[in-house]
Amino acid sequence: ASAYERQFTGVTVDNWKEQNADLLGGLQAQSSSSITIQVFVLLAVTLGIASVLAVSVVQKSRQIGILKAMGTPSGSASRIFLFQGAILGFGGALLGSGIGFGITQMFLWGTAQATGTPLFPLEFDLAYSAVIVVIATIASIVSALLPARKSAKLNPIDVIRG
Repeated sequence: ASAYERQFTGVTVDNWKEQNADLLGGLQAQSSSSITIQVFVLLAVTLGIASVLAVSVVQKSRQIGILKAMGTPSGSASRIFLFQGAILGFGGALLGSGIGFGITQMFLWGTAQATGTPLFPLEFDLAYSAVIVVIATIASIVSALLPARKSAKLNPIDVIRG
């Protein structure tokens, strides 16, 4: 601002950041709180997938025991749950991205009804969505590790008897 003020005589130049320091601080706080919310949502989803898969291990323990008794290696039994976690994460992320895209398009269409121009210029970033799909898939696979380990440790004789 001071460089422009020296360059142009008779012109008053104001620094936007100095004039709107409170607004800038609020925007930075909103950005950091948004990241915090995203981390906790990812944690909640990861725990949810882990609990679903843990219940699945308990429900399918008899079938896993039979497979192991027939000679299926423990690694193969645990990979079933890793694949299930990957499919849940990938499918859920794709579905969520599709719903997000649809809601964005409906919002743009709805705000453009009167003037033909959307009220807010929103764009759906495909690269950002791809990153989210990858993160969700990795988080789902990580959440499936504990149930997969539990299925690998099942003793076929105890499971079939019980």
